[in-house]
Amino acid sequence: MSAIIYGLLSVLLILVSGYLLLIILMQRASSNSGLGSALGGGAAESALGAGAGNVLTQGTIWGSAAFFVISFALYLGYLAQAEDTGPSNTLPTEISAPESETTATEPVTTPLVQLPEGMEFTATSQQLDGDTTTVTTDQGTSTVTIPQDVQDAVNEVKSGADSAASDVKDAAESTATSIQEGAQNAGSEIQEGADKAGTAIKEGSESTSKSIQEGADKAGAAIQEGADKAGAAIKEGSESTAKSIQKGADTTGAAIQEGADKAGAAIQEGAEAVANEAQKGAEEVSNQFDALKKQATDAADDTAAAAESATSEETKAE
Repeated sequence: MSAIIYGLLSVLLILVSGYLLLIILMQRASSNSGLGSALGGGAAESALGAGAGNVLTQGTIWGSAAFFVISFALYLGYLAQAEDTGPSNTLPTEISAPESETTATEPVTTPLVQLPEGMEFTATSQQLDGDTTTVTTDQGTSTVTIPQDVQDAVNEVKSGADSAASDVKDAAESTATSIQEGAQNAGSEIQEGADKAGTAIKEGSESTSKSIQEGADKAGAAIQEGADKAGAAIKEGSESTAKSIQKGADTTGAAIQEGADKAGAAIQEGAEAVANEAQKGAEEVSNQFDALKKQATDAADDTAAAAESATSEETKAE
């Protein structure tokens, strides 16, 4: 179960690291350029507008906090796992000398001492008791005094066994003490390292938060300054555009007025020419009418004269 949790935390740490890398590259480059501008810094502001700076700053803060928290959790988890699976002080503090194996049930083939003459060794048991030995055979029980050289040899073997057992016991106790002290020292060093790591992570987190806050303040000031400059440029451009439009309107109005004046003069000249032509035509018509009127009068006079002449002739004929 712990391996699954460690795996998920590791994958999450990788994802958070990638997220931090992308969100830092998306932020606006510093005023003195540098690596941020070379890697395309400020792409989010170019695509999403100046208001994306605050969102990216908040995302950077939360991503950094998540990165440190996950890293510290993985550190503590691996530390606990190492303590659980590491060597433990399970050695005994006391080691007793091994007990001698009894041979009472095994057949005895060699006597501990030399038996008297004529006594065969068919013993079923033999026992040392100080400087004598008791041997039990099928012929009875006999107590024999152990020679001094045999006693010395037995005592030397016994002393050597006791010394070896004591040395083994001392070595085991020394080893156990060394292991115990090493484990305690390792635990103290691990705890001290964990405390130092926690303090360093805390200081790094506070320093990172301050740096991020300072960067956010600088970014906000830069964005505000850019907005002010953009507003001033837009205002100046609007005023310049308004002046250009007004100047164009004045020029257009003057041209229209001049054209209207020229058109009025041309119309006036044309009207006068038409009036003169009409006057001339009217005079010609009047002259023609007077000529026709005169012709009609002359014709009437001629008709009247002819009528009178005819009347006079008729009168004369009667």
